Amino acid sequence: MKIDDKVISEAKPDSYWQLLIMLGILESSYNKYGVKLMEYQVPSYFGMMVALLS
Repeated sequence: MKIDDKVISEAKPDSYWQLLIMLGILESSYNKYGVKLMEYQVPSYFGMMVALLS
């Protein structure tokens, strides 16, 4: 898997591994469940995402 360094820098993850785990969950869940991104906000130096799994 190749993720652009700029994307990682802008996402400001606590850990690159957490980012990979989240990506794996979203990819495996997307077809099994309906995943809908509800909100993405960057209120300060970090982003927060809310997703609905149905």
